[in-house]
Amino acid sequence: MKHHELNIHEISTLIDHLSNHLRLANKYNLVPNLIEVIKYLPIFTKVGDALPISLLPGNTNWYLLPQNEENSYGKIICPTSKGSFLNTSSQNLLYILKDIIKIPRLESYDYWQNYVIPFLESQQQTDRDNVIEKLFDRLPSLLDHNANLRNILGRISFVPVGTLTMSQQQQIPESIKLVKPTELFDPEERAVTDLFFKDEPVFPVGKYGVSRTLSSKSFFLNLKSLGMKTTLSSDDVIFRINTIVTRRQNSNVQDLIHTKAIKLFRYIDDKWDQLTNNCNNHNNHDEFLNTVLEKEWIPTVDKFENNVFSKPQNCYCKKDKNLVCLVAPVLEYRAKNDNFLKHLKWYDGPNVDIVLRQLDVCYDSVAKKQPPKELKNICDAIYKYMSEQAEDIDYIKEKLTNKPWILCRDKFYSTDEVVFQLPNRFRGVDSLIVKFPQEYTNYKPLFKAIGVRDEIGVRDLILVIENVVKDDENKVLLEDEVENVFQILQQISRIQKDTRREGNNSEELAGLLIPSTGNKLVNLREIHFNDMEDRIDDDEIMQYIIAHRLITRDIANELGIQTLTGTIFGNFSILE
Repeated sequence: MKHHELNIHEISTLIDHLSNHLRLANKYNLVPNLIEVIKYLPIFTKVGDALPISLLPGNTNWYLLPQNEENSYGKIICPTSKGSFLNTSSQNLLYILKDIIKIPRLESYDYWQNYVIPFLESQQQTDRDNVIEKLFDRLPSLLDHNANLRNILGRISFVPVGTLTMSQQQQIPESIKLVKPTELFDPEERAVTDLFFKDEPVFPVGKYGVSRTLSSKSFFLNLKSLGMKTTLSSDDVIFRINTIVTRRQNSNVQDLIHTKAIKLFRYIDDKWDQLTNNCNNHNNHDEFLNTVLEKEWIPTVDKFENNVFSKPQNCYCKKDKNLVCLVAPVLEYRAKNDNFLKHLKWYDGPNVDIVLRQLDVCYDSVAKKQPPKELKNICDAIYKYMSEQAEDIDYIKEKLTNKPWILCRDKFYSTDEVVFQLPNRFRGVDSLIVKFPQEYTNYKPLFKAIGVRDEIGVRDLILVIENVVKDDENKVLLEDEVENVFQILQQISRIQKDTRREGNNSEELAGLLIPSTGNKLVNLREIHFNDMEDRIDDDEIMQYIIAHRLITRDIANELGIQTLTGTIFGNFSILE
């Protein structure tokens, strides 16, 4: 028997006659065999295909599209193994399919959730965009029916990803990679976009990118509702830190990486509590904390003002800059979150040894005539720090013994060279004894505890002179150094005179050094005052060490310097 293929007109006529007949008959009395016969008729078509087909033979699962969506589904993308959809191009055909053959019509949420969304990833870009546009049109109503659909759709890879520039210009890369909405970052969140490099593909592109017109922004707005990230998670921070570590090892653009690292540090500081409280699990929490603490990612500046990267345990933040900047790298940012500071072990500031080392470097730099730019601010910060370390004051005092550590007029002095009260005659620029600087008045208890005296005494003055040649006993003094020693000897002389005038015994001057004519310091018992002048010839005077010309007769008398006359003629007493 020859098969006759029906044309469109014949199919339409047959459907109309068959529908009318079935309406007149009692559909509830139709025998199953008759319904099976109808299925064999080649009068049906699949959605999206005009070729007439029969429903039998075969075991295909047939469905009808949701009501009112026959013309707005975009494209059928589910595989035939899942099911196929039939056209309902007329009411008569709909009657046959729905009421007679009992083809089920899917509910809208069922169709999109089970027959569309699971198959988005496998589609061509054009087809996928077409379907998603239809899906996004009805997404609010679908979410009203099943809010969990947001999580389901957010975990499906259907969005093309690219750089920030691509997103802003709605471009598509040559090689398309699809990611989940929850893996994307919002290109409109400046605090987030600033953390990424310009070549990093983490933003939605193409139709999903940022549009300046509301009409073409629906894709982007729906991505927001599906969980596109507006903040960094702890996992994201781990990735950002690792990216910085990798790039700084393999890139010549260190300044850019440094800038990105500073922005990341600021972001973490601002979001620290949220980041630590929202870790997914214990392992993730530990990994996050360890990455922050153990990686060499902190963007710091070294003592030469070079940009470097440091581990937290090897650097400090801006609040401690003046305490450590010459001995450790510093982050040029003042962290605010106390919990973050505690994790970095920065909360309590640097230890005493680090700060004392900073003070040593200051002194060495000044001695080399290369003082730090912020010398006075650095010293002020150090003195303030030491004044707050009551429990370590004995240790600090021990470490500073015989060291020049007090900054006075751009020069450092040791504890025994500074007094709180000092006669005006000792206030020369290069004096060996200086008055305690007024600017450190707030820290006076510190300096007093370490040994700075209210007034200087004879024994202190003797020690000050000794310190001039403590590193070289045969040192030849410069004229200004001799002048400084002379000022001290004048003070000792006055103290001795005042003491005797008050009826008290003058102090012992053992160890006192006197400048000689050769500008060397000589023990009081080994030097002579030349009271004979031209009454002694040059050959004979060469046998003695003679006091410097600045030493007057009165000073020699008060200090007990032996005279040439007394030595030569047998009178070893002081001058009459």
